[in-house]
Amino acid sequence: MREAAELCETNLRQHGHSAKAFFLLGLVRDAAADLEAASEYYRKALYLEPNHYEALMHLACLTEKTGDPAGAQVLRLRARRLKERSDK
Repeated sequence: MREAAELCETNLRQHGHSAKAFFLLGLVRDAAADLEAASEYYRKALYLEPNHYEALMHLACLTEKTGDPAGAQVLRLRARRLKERSDK
């Protein structure tokens, strides 16, 4: 996991901020049970790309896991609306 995080961080340094890199860092931190960092990276991905469906869903799961079911529901509804718009 450390190598994956280092590759993402190198990418960010070389190419600037990227929703994809922040999302991948969120996944790595999530897998390492660093929930606070994972949440921060998912939020950064969403700041750069508000319609990043996977970041929304992972952040929703993480938000629920950390004891905020209402916040998780808001994120899931946002993801559902995004999915419905893209299916049309």
